[in-house]
Amino acid sequence: GKARRPVWMPLAAGTAGLVLAVVLTRETFGLGDIGVTVLDVGQGQSVLVQSGYLVLVDCGGDSRDDPGDVAANYLQSVGRSDIELLVVTHYHADHANGIPQLLRRIGVGEIALPDVEEDSPLRAEIISAARERGIPVRLVREEVRFYPSREDAITVLPPMLAEGAANELGLTVLAAHGALDVLITGDMEREGELRLVETASLPKVEVLIAGHHGSHTSSTLELLEAVKPSLALISVGQNNKYGHPGWDTLVRLDEIGADIYRTDLYGTIEIQLNES
Repeated sequence: GKARRPVWMPLAAGTAGLVLAVVLTRETFGLGDIGVTVLDVGQGQSVLVQSGYLVLVDCGGDSRDDPGDVAANYLQSVGRSDIELLVVTHYHADHANGIPQLLRRIGVGEIALPDVEEDSPLRAEIISAARERGIPVRLVREEVRFYPSREDAITVLPPMLAEGAANELGLTVLAAHGALDVLITGDMEREGELRLVETASLPKVEVLIAGHHGSHTSSTLELLEAVKPSLALISVGQNNKYGHPGWDTLVRLDEIGADIYRTDLYGTIEIQLNES
């Protein structure tokens, strides 16, 4: 069976003491200054960030239940029937196949999409479902910032490369509350990560969602040295055919000093961060 024990870990984060709770139950939802839930959607990704308001980044995977139902059930279990923002990093099924079902069940304030792959059927389906429900869609071509509160900011960065494989043409999300930061890079690989480090002013992050399900082509040393994550969360399916997460990646994450949690071992992972 999957581990379900709570793990409590105080972490020192420079001058601001950081109290960190890694829990595998829902009782603490909303109690932190910033919360991150990596939903267990099998081989795929769906990450809920609660910082001023609720942002869901991606909703796709090969879980037994539709990933849209996994996300909707989770939200309803914590007393929510809506989210303010849905960000789709890119149009691969393992990041987006649950969105049509999610939109049937959950209210969404706005959807941010990358302006790439105009011929993608999933892109067309998401835009059509949003139109039916009157949800505004923002095609992200340049950096966009959302400010849910004085302390909170959600930054959505456009694709780092002008052309290439879909994995490298996705959106990046940086969620911040004061000095606490969460970075989500979708399936970005080496070239995109290097461009991200060169062009974006990246902070040290408390939480990194490891790129591309922990693939060895992501979580490059350059990115890790730039953001020095305290926690690395890997959204990955049990015994997946891709061999994710890569051993090299696990070693790099460990050597940079990150504590690693994986959905294939723990199921859904919840993090609550507090500035003290």
